[in-house]
Amino acid sequence: MYEVQTYTICDGWVNTWQTDGTPTVFKSFGEALDELDEHLADLEYANMAEDRDNYRIKFFELQGKK
Repeated sequence: MYEVQTYTICDGWVNTWQTDGTPTVFKSFGEALDELDEHLADLEYANMAEDRDNYRIKFFELQGKK
């Protein structure tokens, strides 16, 4: 699984993306990258350009699954 993490001054790298109150995760790196690209494009369209370096895609394993 993959998550998009945002760099925050207080907590460092965290997954701030939520879906129905739970952290958003993606099945593949490509899916996470597509969502991040779309998010950044939406921000740019709204004249709220964000630095891509404030985001990263991180792989993780779900607890209890191998």
